[in-house]
Amino acid sequence: MTESPSISRAPDQDDDFAADIQALSGGIAILRETGDEKSDPKTSPDRLKQIAAAEQAIAAQRDAAYNKHPNSPEMARVAAVSAVQAGDLTKGLQYADRAVTLADDGKNPKALADALTIRAIGANRAGDYDKAAADAKRILDMFPKDKNARMLYESSKGRTRGAAAPVTVGAAPANDNFTLPNVWNDPRVKLAGQRAADRQAAIKRLQEAMRYLQAGDPQQALAAAQNATKTDPGLTDAYMQKALAWSALNELAKALTEVTKAIGLWTVQGKPENLPAAYTLRAQLDNGLKDYPNALSDADKALAYNKNFAPGWLQRAKAGEAIGQDVQRALDDYKRAAELEPNFRAEYEQALGRFNSGGSRPAPPAPKPADRLRIGLLAVSALLVFLGAVIWRLLRRKGPEEMIGFSGERKELDSQYDIVSTLGEGGMGMVYKGLDKKLKRPVAIKKLRGELQTNQRERERFLKEAELVASLHHPHIVDIYTIIQDQGDTYLVFEYVSGRNLHEELNETPGRRLAPAKALDILRQICEAVDHAHGRNVIHRDMKPSNVMLADGGWVKVMDFGIARQVLDSLATTTGTIVGTPVYMAPEQAMGVVVKESDVFALGITLYELLTGALPFRGPNEMNDKMEGRFVAPSVLVPGLGTAIDEVLKKALAARPEDRYHRCADLYKAVQSALSGQTTPTAGR
Repeated sequence: MTESPSISRAPDQDDDFAADIQALSGGIAILRETGDEKSDPKTSPDRLKQIAAAEQAIAAQRDAAYNKHPNSPEMARVAAVSAVQAGDLTKGLQYADRAVTLADDGKNPKALADALTIRAIGANRAGDYDKAAADAKRILDMFPKDKNARMLYESSKGRTRGAAAPVTVGAAPANDNFTLPNVWNDPRVKLAGQRAADRQAAIKRLQEAMRYLQAGDPQQALAAAQNATKTDPGLTDAYMQKALAWSALNELAKALTEVTKAIGLWTVQGKPENLPAAYTLRAQLDNGLKDYPNALSDADKALAYNKNFAPGWLQRAKAGEAIGQDVQRALDDYKRAAELEPNFRAEYEQALGRFNSGGSRPAPPAPKPADRLRIGLLAVSALLVFLGAVIWRLLRRKGPEEMIGFSGERKELDSQYDIVSTLGEGGMGMVYKGLDKKLKRPVAIKKLRGELQTNQRERERFLKEAELVASLHHPHIVDIYTIIQDQGDTYLVFEYVSGRNLHEELNETPGRRLAPAKALDILRQICEAVDHAHGRNVIHRDMKPSNVMLADGGWVKVMDFGIARQVLDSLATTTGTIVGTPVYMAPEQAMGVVVKESDVFALGITLYELLTGALPFRGPNEMNDKMEGRFVAPSVLVPGLGTAIDEVLKKALAARPEDRYHRCADLYKAVQSALSGQTTPTAGR
């Protein structure tokens, strides 16, 4: 697991623009409200001072907003209008000059006319009539019927340059009937205003979610947090609240997905102070899912950002204890957590009791059932405390070379990754075992084959693999970390999974078939992964046992979405390229048509192979057999398996996609029901 590299934009950039536009709008409203009050002789001196201070603050806010977005034509126009309306003609003309420069590219005559209008009105009010007339003439050349420009031109033409008359803040000078353009209707400005409104609405929903969580109502908290992310997808805190709510509802895989989104967003936004809490929550979920190596890795990441983050030490201690690392180190981690957070004292004392092999110290009483939200809420609240996180990495006792089994010479990539050894060769290139030197973790590195480097189509397909895999983050999907170009070669850096693939597992199992219970457990995890991809409009297109990794401990990881593709509509995608492994391929896929049910078909064949050790369709009549649904029933090949599974596979392997299960989860439920209570003796484990 890693932070999501699929998020291509930094949401904060648009958020800042929206907030600045909203602030400028509010500033103009204040100036309008105080304009009459300022010119009223009855206004007290103290009140005038207050108004003057407000004007200065609004001007400073306007200047800061402009300086943050110097290349935004919309911001230049808004800032120019704001300054001209406020009577700050020097600034107004400065901003209008910039607005004209940015708009004078021939792409949007209306935007150029608006910028020229602002500058012409500002110049007219400042007494620079020649400039005002010249700008008005340019507008008329583009839009001859523009009455405002005609008045500006007639008013300015032939007049002598002189000092501008005093201007009342928020009001046009006497005899000034010129209309400043409504820059607030610019599409991006309107969108920014809506974005700011959405952010405020989403924050309210987020606050509701936090209150519901604190009140022990995770279902309502989840609904409020989902509403928040739907209203404003860039509100990262809401993904954390969704993760906490899912965790409280015991939906740990869903919680893992949400916290991974938060990590990705905060990484892109450049907010390292928030990452200790996010990585700690993910480590807590890893521990709950018994994915202890990733829990240890995530806890280390949290502590790398903040060495005083108590929940991070606690989760690292739990993962280390579960993995079976040395007792003293795990105990030291429990102790450190208790020293930083007194609430963790009981955890430390319980650990002392468990680790007391001599029995001289009695074990502490069994703890009360832990509140699922306690660690997560503590982690989130700590965001407010640890804003000055120090970048620091806690190295494991086991050296990185020992950890990945280092041998031989290394090739360095991007000053961060070392290629250590060869893992194998795939259809698109070599796969290596490597070391991430910064994060001290093993990685898998795929290199595009040399003969494909010069083929633009194949290279683009390879990079598309990276984009697709990077968009999928799920406990049962192998993560991609980065793409590297090195001396003309292209590399993908993946999560390294220690174990073997399902094809190897079958080949090394007597009888080449698995016990029904084991096959069912593997199928469940695959189905969760593929449904996750389908929910993001990604089809795998090459589901087969060799693309399923069995990590140490039995954890399933689906890999090689390299020939998956985005679904162009909700029904089907017709492509000009047929890819996949023919024996597992659905009939429509062999014809170039891919739907989500194509993966269901491949999963049906995979399941058939897991249960029987054979393939349902083979030989010269393979396609005809698929089209006619002819295959030997599993119950015939494995006596005692039961005939219910025959009907399930008949539906999964139907020739027409509409006749199959439409979700992998539906296939799993049907298989679970068919195999319920099966104790079929098999040679499998």
